[in-house]
Amino acid sequence: MRVVFMGTPRFAVPSLSRLLEDGHYVLAVVTQPDKPRGRGREVNPPPVKLFALENGLRLLQPENVNLEERITELASLKPELVVVVAYGAILRRQLLDLPSSGSINLHASLLPRLRGVAPINWAIILGEKVTGVTTMWMNEKVDAGEIILQREVPILPEETAGELTERMGSIGSELLSETLKAVARGIAPRVPQDVSLSSYAPRLKKEDGIIDWSKDAESLFNHIRGVTPWPGAQTIFKGETLKIVKTRVVQSVEEPRADGERWVVRGHSPGAAVDVRGDVSGQGGIVVATGKGALLVLVVQPSGKRPMGAAEFARGRRLLKGDRFGT
Repeated sequence: MRVVFMGTPRFAVPSLSRLLEDGHYVLAVVTQPDKPRGRGREVNPPPVKLFALENGLRLLQPENVNLEERITELASLKPELVVVVAYGAILRRQLLDLPSSGSINLHASLLPRLRGVAPINWAIILGEKVTGVTTMWMNEKVDAGEIILQREVPILPEETAGELTERMGSIGSELLSETLKAVARGIAPRVPQDVSLSSYAPRLKKEDGIIDWSKDAESLFNHIRGVTPWPGAQTIFKGETLKIVKTRVVQSVEEPRADGERWVVRGHSPGAAVDVRGDVSGQGGIVVATGKGALLVLVVQPSGKRPMGAAEFARGRRLLKGDRFGT
């Protein structure tokens, strides 16, 4: 099929690659403009742009794809289909109606659950065990179009949002491939969404990464995974910002240790360091009390430094029992 592809982040790259593998004619790739990212605010190209350039594809990076001149430019290509995968902007009806076969979107949730820009993050933060990918016919409302195909994706027990995004990008590309075959044959379903079952996954902000140690351990475990790698789970230790990269829930208030003693969390306020020892698997970490239960902090990242083992961090900072994380 003659396709205009619209996408921006790494999640969209496997889908664009699969379109080429399946023999579709990609008329143009539309992606967001280069933007400053990271601590140094260096201007970096989107991953989809890099892939398009590497494969000799026509590339467009409009500041606003909904302007009349941009829509006219795309219309001149006479696409049969517009395929959107995490492009990063709401599209006008005039643009969606351009292709002869319609416009479709690959979304990283089992719609109508978790509409919005951060469904993978929020699926983990909310403690979901299963998420999925959905292809749908696009309309002007956000993620509200008729469903074409869906596929469930189990969330692994310690998986972070970054890791799940990598897996779902690949799985989504397979679903997209099946969808285009159905569209080409004229048999793609149109299943209306049940609005009563919808929920929203808003864009994460930097402050969404701040850890509230008064919450229960399971909720914090999910929160930390859901904001990793961005914005990152952040706390304060001795006046400095510290990212918590990897944790594990201590299952009870008195957790067995490898040496036969027990971690006693009872009596410690949330955010207090309870112990710095190896756990039953021999992996070192810092036991931190929470509002209910405790977390074994395994990997941390001091400001401006690389991630490191929590036990090593504790030794370097001479962490003592009772030292506090958070404000």
